[in-house]
Amino acid sequence: MITINEAIAIAQKHLESEGEIYPGIRVTYGPIQICQNEYYFDYHLLRSPGTENIHLGGAPGFIVDKQTGISQTITFGAMNLLQRYKQ
Repeated sequence: MITINEAIAIAQKHLESEGEIYPGIRVTYGPIQICQNEYYFDYHLLRSPGTENIHLGGAPGFIVDKQTGISQTITFGAMNLLQRYKQ
């Protein structure tokens, strides 16, 4: 079973793989939600100073599976299902 500290390390690697999603904009994560089978991380935007203030849409966040340690971006529909199994 993956610990929360291991999940955070996996989350950092997941975010590094995302890179800049738009010039001057990278993603980080917000508070971690502990669910039955996974850890959920909200996407949050980090803007470099002077970056154009644009609105971006996309996935709400990603999970790290507690058994396998695999990270995966999820949809809004999948996020709603996770809420049912939040601990």
